[in-house]
Amino acid sequence: MWGYLRFGGRRGSRKGKEGNSTAAILAFLAAVAGLATVFSFLGRLSLLAVSRTREFFADARGVELTRNPNGLANALRKIAKNSRKLKVANVATAHLFIADPLKRKVNEKTSKLSSLFSTHPPIYMRIAVLENRDPEEVKKEIYGIEK
Repeated sequence: MWGYLRFGGRRGSRKGKEGNSTAAILAFLAAVAGLATVFSFLGRLSLLAVSRTREFFADARGVELTRNPNGLANALRKIAKNSRKLKVANVATAHLFIADPLKRKVNEKTSKLSSLFSTHPPIYMRIAVLENRDPEEVKKEIYGIEK
């Protein structure tokens, strides 16, 4: 690709050469923009994955410090039942909260594709891990629904 860019060389007819170098520059810029988009997307996915993992680590650390997994599970139950969408939160700060402050439906789904785009694991899954129970059983208990 760099062979198309000429900054020196023979003098002579320049017809056609300007068009080639302009096309090469545009192709290079398009390739850079494409790579930037791909890496930006991958960076966002890695941020979301770290955020979800960090929630489980925070729960484990909380249990380690308090020695009371049931207390933490009950606190998460209260958060799940009584929380509502926060007006002060946005996408950039959502990963800093205990539960998703934006109440996006993607955070309650458990499929592989939807979990790629969520900032938090579902609270019922966190409670199930803390209590060593079946997640579907906890989901039914908290939300009163069956999957």
